[in-house]
Amino acid sequence: MTDTAVPMTHPASVVKNPDGTYSVRVQHTVGGEVTTVNFDSHLFGEVMAYAYADYLNGKAVVEAKLDQIATDLGPAVTDVKTDVSKIIADAEDEAEKLVNAAKVEAGKIKADAQTFAATVKTDAESLKTKAAAALSAAETEAEKLLTEARTKASQLLAEAAAKVAPPPAPAPTATKPTQVEEE
Repeated sequence: MTDTAVPMTHPASVVKNPDGTYSVRVQHTVGGEVTTVNFDSHLFGEVMAYAYADYLNGKAVVEAKLDQIATDLGPAVTDVKTDVSKIIADAEDEAEKLVNAAKVEAGKIKADAQTFAATVKTDAESLKTKAAAALSAAETEAEKLLTEARTKASQLLAEAAAKVAPPPAPAPTATKPTQVEEE
């Protein structure tokens, strides 16, 4: 990180955005010149935004105190200011490492979530296929049972009708005329 002074007239403040992300608002001048630094990560945005605001505010307080001490004490403070600047630079490097580690962890979590979503989707498709096969088998079985029931019902109706209707009269048998032979 480069060490550039961020002029601030008010302490940096953290703002939660409507979409769930966070921003740090830095007012540079009394007239209202403002810079907004966005932290778009839904998982780590809040932590990173507060860390950045604390860093800016802490750095401003330390620098203001050092400037005041430097004015009060003179050249002896220059060495202390250099040491503090080195400590701040080291802290910036460490903060950058933490942010990078958080990004890597967020990437792993995202990859795991995507894998899980793909597995759930595959399982859902498999269950849908099995459900469709079971429905088809149930329809086939229902048709078979319905056909058997219709056949049985027809048979029972025919038997019932035979019991209710009188038996048909025997068909008249024609007798053959006997031939009489004349002699």
